[in-house]
Amino acid sequence: MPLVAQHRFVAILRARGWRAPLIGTWTPDGRGVARGPAGATCAYGAPPDSDDRNEKGTWSSVWVAAPALQHADVAMAVEVAGLGDDVLDGPLGPQGRYRRRGLEILLRRVGLEGRAQVADRHLLVAGYRVHLGSGAVRAPDGRLRPRDADLAPLAVTDDPGLGRILAQAVRLADADV
Repeated sequence: MPLVAQHRFVAILRARGWRAPLIGTWTPDGRGVARGPAGATCAYGAPPDSDDRNEKGTWSSVWVAAPALQHADVAMAVEVAGLGDDVLDGPLGPQGRYRRRGLEILLRRVGLEGRAQVADRHLLVAGYRVHLGSGAVRAPDGRLRPRDADLAPLAVTDDPGLGRILAQAVRLADADV
């Protein structure tokens, strides 16, 4: 399931003739369904255990159900509004591999060498696993943790996801777990 910027994703679908509602705190189950031409549908929802909402309560990012990717409009909207290699715990694409290399360098520079390590497709820190593609954080018990949308990137980079992952690592390494 790819993770997309909800406002951009919905705007693209609407421009292609879909009826696509924004979802937020007013959406009881955190899920929405876009309805397209000829009865096509696309389900999307808030990341589990997430508090990644703007000041109006609208989810900033949403997961798009994989079956919907069969429709050309949805596939195009996901491509444009996607937030990198966003398959939760999936294999790394080019963006995730870029982040892995960047983190290998940055961990030394921010004093996390020895407290955090890059392993395969995750950053391991204080028992937590941060997926390098999606930025999803799994606690030691396997549950997803909410993303901290307000964490400032610690590195000057063109990839805000890398900054979020690094900020999560610093926060988790310094937390009393």
